[in-house]
Amino acid sequence: MSRPSLPVRHLVDPTPEQTEEAIHVMMDAFVGDSFMTTTLGRQETNPDIYYRFNRAHVLGALVDGELWVAEDGQKIVGIALWFLPGKGFLETEEQRERSGMDTVTADLGEDMQGWWKDYFPPRAEGLSDALMGPGEKLAAYYLLTLAVHPSYHNRGIGRTLMLTQAKRAWAEGKRVCWEAGNEPNVAKYEKWGGKALGDLRIDGLGGTGFTMWIMELPRPSGAA
Repeated sequence: MSRPSLPVRHLVDPTPEQTEEAIHVMMDAFVGDSFMTTTLGRQETNPDIYYRFNRAHVLGALVDGELWVAEDGQKIVGIALWFLPGKGFLETEEQRERSGMDTVTADLGEDMQGWWKDYFPPRAEGLSDALMGPGEKLAAYYLLTLAVHPSYHNRGIGRTLMLTQAKRAWAEGKRVCWEAGNEPNVAKYEKWGGKALGDLRIDGLGGTGFTMWIMELPRPSGAA
């Protein structure tokens, strides 16, 4: 018998300690992930770069998005980084400055800096526009990151983090979307009611790469 999921909440104005907890949950959740290997140019084993890359995502969400957490007592064990309609990751100067993402990509080297500027974002956004419609991603509730600590997998935590916010989006008549980077995750999201709209191969440097799927969570028929 599976254990019940843990409570989730929107963490407003987290303490520095809570922010660090959230960053480390993300770090632990994505160890060995092909997305990390590709987007960091095989430098994901560099502790400083790996930490700052994950931190940039959390800090970016704290500027223009929302940090939702699942907690076991006082311990953060799962996070969801959301951007609400009209907001996006690294879309504002304040977010770019506070996240430190530009310094991360600069430290990856000139080739990877160019990859981040000229290759990856345009392809990702182009795929979203092609599959969802121009501007539809920005008009939706966008889930940038969903991460659960490995020791808390298979407890429904990720699903709870997603559906809690999705219900809010549906009540406002908004779409819910995100990207997936591997087939097991796509299969998991489909079990939750998600729909894969299409995919695209993202090639990195040095033979790295991953397939990116654009996912949407349609409002269930008959839902209130």
